[in-house]
Amino acid sequence: MGWMPWTWTWSSRSPAAAQPTQAAAQAAAATAAAPEPPAQPSPPTQQTLESDLLARIASLTPSIPTLSATDLVSKPLLPQLPPLSSMRESPGTSPYTAWAAGTLCLTTAAVSAAGRPGYPSAFPLALFGLVFGGAGYMTLFDTSNGPSTAAAWGVLYMILGGPKTLKNRKLLPLTTLAGVTASTVVHLQEVFE
Repeated sequence: MGWMPWTWTWSSRSPAAAQPTQAAAQAAAATAAAPEPPAQPSPPTQQTLESDLLARIASLTPSIPTLSATDLVSKPLLPQLPPLSSMRESPGTSPYTAWAAGTLCLTTAAVSAAGRPGYPSAFPLALFGLVFGGAGYMTLFDTSNGPSTAAAWGVLYMILGGPKTLKNRKLLPLTTLAGVTASTVVHLQEVFE
């Protein structure tokens, strides 16, 4: 009704109209005496939502066996390596073909790092060697993607390193190019079969 330092109050009614009437007091008493409706369940908290979601996810996913430290130590990183005779029978699915190309690239990278003129750069050669090594490792597990990876990177090596190698005519880079080309041809035959 007036101004107070902490609030504003506005009233369009007179002070007498602001007083509760007899009917309003009876209505308030009747409402208070009426039975209360059943309590609504409280809304779920963040914690209950998270635990419910985790329980639902756990029920949908298959159980994953847990590994102990002894399980990790007892399992080898490399599966059983195929015999060298597999290289004669199906060289495209043998990891040794890609590993031979990788070894040639790494050897040439080591010699190139010494600063020999006419050799390809050491860093790209080392990367190609590591990629061929990875493709050979991949071949141990997947006989379709491993050879295709080695073939793709072999074609890339021939495109990027071939012209400079042929122009400089140094023995080790030419040997590396010939080895990578042979490996690429073998892997491409496997890919297109």
